[in-house]
Amino acid sequence: MDGTLGELRVAGGTPGTIVAGHVGSVRAYGGYGPLVLQIKEAGIQRRLEAAVPGMDFPIPPPPPAPVPTTSPSGVLFQYVYESGGLPTRN
Repeated sequence: MDGTLGELRVAGGTPGTIVAGHVGSVRAYGGYGPLVLQIKEAGIQRRLEAAVPGMDFPIPPPPPAPVPTTSPSGVLFQYVYESGGLPTRN
């Protein structure tokens, strides 16, 4: 995707993938694991994972496999993602 996402504020979590050519900033106030943040910016995938004890690598298997366990009850994450700047084109 070539579009620009200037700013996104989410009261809950962002379990899906945010995709844009350029992402300005994303703020989430109720994020949860195992995949707290997934951003694909200019074709580069970035993700933040929160492992539950006993499940060291929470990367979900492809469908139709079941979704991994979410964060323990009451565990939420706040995060701010800010891009390094506008991408340059040659």
